[in-house]
Amino acid sequence: MDFTIHVREAGEEYNEKIKVDPNKRTELFQVPAHPGVDRSDTFHDFKQVSCLICFFSLNTAYSTPGFL
Repeated sequence: MDFTIHVREAGEEYNEKIKVDPNKRTELFQVPAHPGVDRSDTFHDFKQVSCLICFFSLNTAYSTPGFL
C-alpha cells in the first residue's frame, strides 16, 4: 500500500511518501528535503524488529535494532 501525505510546515509544503507492505511487515517513510530539513528515509522491519534511518546529504545511515 502506498500513501502520500501532504505536509505544510513553517509556511512550506511538501509530500511525504509512505509505503507499507503488510506481507513483509515493513514500512518506508520518505521525507523530501525542505527548508531546514535534509532528505531522509526511515525503514521499519517489524519481523526483524529493526529500524534503518538514512540521511542522504550526510551520506549516513543509522540502524536501530530492537526499536519496539
